[in-house]
Amino acid sequence: MICTRPVAALVLALLLPVLTWSAPPEAAVAHFNQGLDAFNKKDLDKAIASFTLAIKLDTTYSQAYYNRGLSYHHKDDLDNAIKDYTTAIKHDAKNVHAYVNRSLAFHGQKDYDKAIEDCTTAIALAPKDATAYLNRGLAHAAQKNYAKAIADYDETIKLAPKDYRAYNNRGLAYHHGKKYDDAITDFTQAIKLNPKEADLYQNRADSYLGKKKDDLAFADYGEAIKANPKNPRAYNNRANFLAMTGKFKEAIEDYSSAIDLAPKESLTYFNRGLAYIRINNYDKGVADFTEAIKNDPKSAKAYYQRGSALLEQKFYDKSIDDLTEAIKLDPKYARAYYNRGRAYRGKGDKALADKDFAEAKRLDPKLGK
Repeated sequence: MICTRPVAALVLALLLPVLTWSAPPEAAVAHFNQGLDAFNKKDLDKAIASFTLAIKLDTTYSQAYYNRGLSYHHKDDLDNAIKDYTTAIKHDAKNVHAYVNRSLAFHGQKDYDKAIEDCTTAIALAPKDATAYLNRGLAHAAQKNYAKAIADYDETIKLAPKDYRAYNNRGLAYHHGKKYDDAITDFTQAIKLNPKEADLYQNRADSYLGKKKDDLAFADYGEAIKANPKNPRAYNNRANFLAMTGKFKEAIEDYSSAIDLAPKESLTYFNRGLAYIRINNYDKGVADFTEAIKNDPKSAKAYYQRGSALLEQKFYDKSIDDLTEAIKLDPKYARAYYNRGRAYRGKGDKALADKDFAEAKRLDPKLGK
């Protein structure tokens, strides 16, 4: 079976710097403006340094804290971002943007309750803030509360009917609820609003698969590649589809394209390795599982698959080594015990083989000798 990751992440709306403030010292304003200029030029370290100088001159400068928090946020330093957003709120309890962006930082830390609380506060302060509804819906979806997520996306669409992200995110919520027709409708609208966003085609393709409309799904995977030919995930997802439909040689071509674009992505090597195994090309399968292990040395599945391929080639000692490593990484891996038992049996070690078969059967009664 082909291993996949989510085909598209839900869209987070991160607000731009706020440009208003209440009469800080002139020198602090100068540093603040330098920070904004650096931020807009994507020089985040310089922006942080400038906002810090502004804060030293005025320790109550809410917007300086806010924008320094935003700079930290863009550097994925969520702890410092949250600290600065919190201080910004302390000095300006009506700073809606600080609540919205702090909610995103909490979301990034998987603290969805706090994310929802901040968005709810932002909505109370600014009932027409579409972004607050969008991000609260995102947090509800992360908690798998899709009904509440859809309700928030409904409000987002009322307030911002041209925001493709709301349609995309609501489509994903419908998809998770297996309401594929509604999902397809939303993804189609999102595509109309932003036809160059590759992930939208991939999401619609998934919903077409849910309805068993394979031809339409395949076409959308192709559209995703057209929209962004340098997106390795688009090739990987089309390859997954091809593999699921038994077209392993074509799948290998797409996996290879994905690897060319992202040569350190363990999962793509793993998936291509599986495809090679399905056409009995064990040497190339082993080579790909080896690359998968190099990029993700804690992947029990990669060790299992390489060990199983080596078993088919009757390299029993190497197979036993890999399957033993898979078991170390996942002690409840029943099939790893079972195949190691086969390898021991191939070596003529009946006692160790029977021991592994027994453990495999204990972990999964469906497995037999």
